[in-house]
Amino acid sequence: MPLRTTVATDDGMSVSYDGAGPQIRVEDLYLPVDFEMSWSGVHGGPDLYMRFAVGDGIPRCREVRVTSPDGGREIRTSDTKSIRIDNFIKAACVLAAEHWIDTEGGVTTTVTTNREADAAEALGTITRARKDSRRRVTDDLLRTTAEVYREHADANPTKAVAEHFKVKHRTAGDYVKAARDKGFLGAALKGKAGEK
Repeated sequence: MPLRTTVATDDGMSVSYDGAGPQIRVEDLYLPVDFEMSWSGVHGGPDLYMRFAVGDGIPRCREVRVTSPDGGREIRTSDTKSIRIDNFIKAACVLAAEHWIDTEGGVTTTVTTNREADAAEALGTITRARKDSRRRVTDDLLRTTAEVYREHADANPTKAVAEHFKVKHRTAGDYVKAARDKGFLGAALKGKAGEK
């Protein structure tokens, strides 16, 4: 049976989801597979509703509705222009996120928190996940990965790849692995950077 969970902010935004439903891990966060955000209009303005879904570790907007409540003013062009979808995705994810604590014996422990530090960390995680989703891993990207890696083979080449593409070290490691899998880089050397 679904267990509806709702988290609200002081300014009228609320995020709701099935609290007993499946969750997807995004780095050290867990997000509901599906969740929605609603925000009642301020000063008689329109109401906003958005539905989100998480797939491949990336939260995405799947629906946007703007409605004018009875007795409220009509919906204006400026109302729709002011909807910054990326900002709402991030804000909704921060409210819905559970933070990973530990996994032991196949059981994962998470916690919901309203600490500012945890909210900032969640915001950073979601920002990275969405940014990384926009970079397609192409053969050209993997060739460049191999070139950068070789140029810095003597001094932390994966870090150099991360700095070149402005991505996390983990993502750079994925690029290096993919470059090896595609044959742009030779097999790894045991216990040190480089290639065979």
